[in-house]
Amino acid sequence: MQNQPLVSIITPGYNCGAVVHRLLDSILAQTWQNVEFIFVNDGSTDNTAEVLESYREKFEASGIAFRIITQENRGVGEAIQTGLKAFHGDYLCWPDADDYLEPDAIKVRAEYLEQHPEFGIVTGQAIVRRVPDLEQVGILGNNVDFESAPAHFENALHRNTVFCCGCHMIRTSDFLKINPTREIYPSRHGQNWQMLLPMYYHYQRGFIAMPVYNYLLFPNSMSREKLSAEKRLAQLQAYLTIPQETLKRIAFKDPSELEKYGRIVTYEYGRDLLLYARDYKLKSYAKQAKELMTREGLFDQRLKRLYREATNPVYAALMRIYRKSRG
Repeated sequence: MQNQPLVSIITPGYNCGAVVHRLLDSILAQTWQNVEFIFVNDGSTDNTAEVLESYREKFEASGIAFRIITQENRGVGEAIQTGLKAFHGDYLCWPDADDYLEPDAIKVRAEYLEQHPEFGIVTGQAIVRRVPDLEQVGILGNNVDFESAPAHFENALHRNTVFCCGCHMIRTSDFLKINPTREIYPSRHGQNWQMLLPMYYHYQRGFIAMPVYNYLLFPNSMSREKLSAEKRLAQLQAYLTIPQETLKRIAFKDPSELEKYGRIVTYEYGRDLLLYARDYKLKSYAKQAKELMTREGLFDQRLKRLYREATNPVYAALMRIYRKSRG
């Protein structure tokens, strides 16, 4: 631990008593010793608090600073913000309560940032595992275009990036230069846009081509379940609102960039809404998307094809046959 920079881990959690043990065990197993772990209990009504307390002695014995902050339920965005107000580390990461870290996750990223002071953030890969057997079913980040790293801000707006929260580590000094108040847009639907977009805009980003995180596929997780149409629409709308609100907080070099990047966010939202309308045969959602995209001047040929698929069953069937023939 001697001379190691302090790495802070902030984890928000709500009713995660049945699953958080994996994360806790993985933090205790880290090969990097100088760690501060802050768990923000976001108003849990299950046994989350008891499970956390049962690990306190283990953390004390390991030398890892362990702090539990309990608040009323306000959602993941505000829970992360609570942790941001409290952390002290030279570097920061924010894994989810229902996932877990690889043993070298802290070490390889902290060492990378130590060796590359020109980078403000570094991203590793994630193993995708299925619950309950934890069988590996994929890798997140194995198709990242390392050569286009300087374009990572726009890539993120186009969803062409690794958003999995536990894959990232940021340099605190750089983060505080652009966010001295330690405040983010407090959405219930997520925290990654708020944490990542400002860092991507202002700083270079490094990549580590190895898994640092395990992303678990649960049948009933908020971000992974088969949602009702209404809940899915609310989630899609959050994916419009969160990046838009985050863009408003970025000090752009050119004021016109706010409109430019806002249009990208709106376009991707419209595309997502049309894809959802197509896949679940929801014509009313397709019409909503068409109206918005037309009003914004974004209803291009790509979106027109999606709209036709979502509203014309014969055309949709022909397109499914065409895609299947192309493999």
